Amino acid sequence: MVDDIGRLSPEATKAVQQQDIDEVFLTALDISHPEMPETLHVINNSENLQRLGKTYVALPFDLNLPDETAGEMPRLDLGMSNFPDEDGKTPIADAIETMSVSPVFDLSVFSDSRPDVTEYGPISLELESASYDQGEIKGTLVMDPHMTREPHPKDSWDASIAPNIFTRRV
Repeated sequence: MVDDIGRLSPEATKAVQQQDIDEVFLTALDISHPEMPETLHVINNSENLQRLGKTYVALPFDLNLPDETAGEMPRLDLGMSNFPDEDGKTPIADAIETMSVSPVFDLSVFSDSRPDVTEYGPISLELESASYDQGEIKGTLVMDPHMTREPHPKDSWDASIAPNIFTRRV
């Protein structure tokens, strides 16, 4: 599955290689967290869409490509609308404010003509930081954030605990 994350379908490959493109590629986010009663499915589109048996709610958002800073995990900047729903609540900002750990954002890209075919992803990202006001949520998403928290290698090896590794054989 990991090898297929960046592999486009033959249709998408043909579409992106043409000078004039007829395909519209959309980005979907599945936002999940153990404290949320259900996963939020949002799509960067002007109308809701059925995808993989789920309804994706239209919600404008901007997501940049990951940076490529040497020695750092890739980071993506997210800007998402935070407009109140019909009850006057802002469910995503309200949820972020009350969570004890970060939510997971699964990102997928697909063509609107083939919504059940994932062209890129899914990529799991964790919300590293966030700020919001009445109109917008801004945040930084990171890939594999646990890699930056865990020492590598797990154990340190030196002559006091593994003398044979450091003994020179003649």
